Amino acid sequence: MVSKVKLNETNSMRVPIEALQAQLSSIFAKVGCSNRHAEIAAKVLVAASVRGVDTHGVSNVVGYSRSAQDGTYTVPQSTEIISESDTTALVSARNGIGLISAYEAMEIAIEKAKKHGVGMVSIKDGHHVGMVAYYASMALEHDMIGMSMTTAVPAVRPALGAKKMLGTNPIGFAAPAG
Repeated sequence: MVSKVKLNETNSMRVPIEALQAQLSSIFAKVGCSNRHAEIAAKVLVAASVRGVDTHGVSNVVGYSRSAQDGTYTVPQSTEIISESDTTALVSARNGIGLISAYEAMEIAIEKAKKHGVGMVSIKDGHHVGMVAYYASMALEHDMIGMSMTTAVPAVRPALGAKKMLGTNPIGFAAPAG
């Protein structure tokens, strides 16, 4: 029987957010990410863990770095605008780390929204983006409403289904308040 250890002040350690981000950033840099991209990826993963979404947090640095090293992800990467209008864009993640392409896509959406009132960006050729709520929350710094979403591989069985056919397809939403 496996016993579960309950973490408390005596058997756990607190690490400052800045130190954790710096450590993760150095790992991403070691596998070929630019400094800016390494910092973005680290910031997104740490934010997920701080928010309690550990499934999409810091522990994922191992998988992301392995995928960068084995060629599953293309690093260094560049997010390329394929087509755009005043309010929309389609970007290619060019097989890069999803955390980075989603962040850069939201930056583009925010800039479009500043100029035209709305900005919508879709990504193709990408990978797992982590916690989608992070990208929606980026809009809050600009007093904007943010929305982010992604598709997912089939992971859920439909009612009475024999096999997994539905993705979780998460949606993140953030609106200024207070």
